[in-house]
Parts: sequence; C-alpha cells; structure tokens
Amino acid sequence: MKLFVLYFMLLVTSSSCASSSIQNPGTIKSWNTVDPKPLNDRIRAAYASGQAWASQPQLYVFNLFYFEEIKSITYDYEVDNTENPQHITIRLIRDGFLDDAVRGDIQRIELNRNKQGEWEIILLQKAHRCWRGEEQTFTTEPCP
Repeated sequence: MKLFVLYFMLLVTSSSCASSSIQNPGTIKSWNTVDPKPLNDRIRAAYASGQAWASQPQLYVFNLFYFEEIKSITYDYEVDNTENPQHITIRLIRDGFLDDAVRGDIQRIELNRNKQGEWEIILLQKAHRCWRGEEQTFTTEPCP
C-alpha cells in the first residue's frame, strides 16, 4: 500500500515538473556541499532489506527527504542514458516552510551506479531561499 501511495505521489508531483519554477528556479548565488553518507546509509539499508524504492532513484525524493510543514515541492531528474542510466541528477525545490526567515530550499543530488549496480549519492548540494530579500534567490547566507 505504501508503494502505491508513493507511486501516486510521484505521478502527481511529476506533473508539476514541467512548471516554470523548476525550469527556472531563480538565481543560485551559492551552494553548501552536504555529506551524503547518512542518505547513502539509508539507501544501502533499503537495498539490504529488499525495499523496491532503492532501485528506483525517481522515488528517492519521497523516501529520503521530509515534506512535513511545507507548502509545495517540485523536482526533476535527468539521466545520462534512458535505457541503462549510470548517472542521474535530481533537483528538488521545497517551498513554503513554516519558518519566519527561511522560505524554502533547493537541493541538487547526483547519483552514480556503483560496481554492484546499486545507486549511491556522489554529490549533495543545498541552498535556501529567504522570505525577505531577493525573492527568487537561493543562497547559503543567513536570512535577514
């Protein structure tokens, strides 16, 4: 049942991927590089326990990131080869945080297949957008 809900969410969210906000999310002034080890540990545990989402990176957004207390999410992903991808880039934008300073964030997740054919995150970058200031700018600087 959970897998059905995840697929439904993927379908609904995928329809928003064509929106202009993901095609042009705004200016990204700076990125923080985040250690991907905790997420890779969760992915490896999912592979080890036979969870289907582990082999489907398009579902990583729903299994690795939190969506409580936010207004919207938008994401897209690009593959290097549709038949047998070896590299995937996912871009996730979360907006409408219940925070008086931080409005949302953008995350860039790059994945590669390892020698065992399993996906692992090789790069995770993050920036946030503030409620005040330049509305369409993502940065690592503190919000006003």
